[in-house]
Amino acid sequence: MGDAVKVFLLTFSALFPIVDPLAGSPIFLAMTQDYSTGTRRSLAWRVALNSLVLMVASYFVGAHVLNFFGVSLPVAQVGGELGITEITVKAHRGQVMQKMKANSLADLVRMAAKLHSSRQAIHLA
Repeated sequence: MGDAVKVFLLTFSALFPIVDPLAGSPIFLAMTQDYSTGTRRSLAWRVALNSLVLMVASYFVGAHVLNFFGVSLPVAQVGGELGITEITVKAHRGQVMQKMKANSLADLVRMAAKLHSSRQAIHLA
């Protein structure tokens, strides 16, 4: 049960900025200003229902979609928090690897670990 709640909250927090009802409300009101109150109410319910369907569908198939595109969930979470994509992360990692003359990601990790341990040694001295 705890995992389901965690996935729901993760999905909700990831999709809320995309659906963004707070920012969408003024746009909706401006676009429907010439419509009758009944039509606006009907459209608002349809938009809300479509947003709910999007979020529920993402809850059930989101991980499969990420897997299909080769994006891991942690990468998507970090990218979402930072407002960047996996492509951006890979591009920057490639630039760092080139500057550090690392042949692989494993080499880069080893270099970072070595740098970290040498900094710890300096602090301990």
